[in-house]
Amino acid sequence: MDFILVFIGGGLGSLLRNGLGQFFETKHIHYCTLGINVVACLLIGILSGIVLYKSNLNKMLSVLLITGFCGGFSTLSAYSLDIVNLFRAGHNFDNRKIFVFEDIQNGNIKFKGI
Repeated sequence: MDFILVFIGGGLGSLLRNGLGQFFETKHIHYCTLGINVVACLLIGILSGIVLYKSNLNKMLSVLLITGFCGGFSTLSAYSLDIVNLFRAGHNFDNRKIFVFEDIQNGNIKFKGI
């Protein structure tokens, strides 16, 4: 049963990520990906905190929202593609800055959410 929940949640998260990417489409698309990943990390942190400390979020809802929705909404593939495109465009400083900022910030956001 879990795979169906992951499928539904992941599909909805992916659709939302794609829609936001198209809505905020600019020449600096990596900022949109950064924002989406930060929001997804915050959601994962908040939902994980609810599961860990309040235990009122049942397993099925946890699989649907954390694994499925947040997993589909925030993807490493979109992030890594932005990094590659920055390197190819010659933006080495921007690339390192975004890479370091996003990795540190995403861990920080998850921790704060919990």
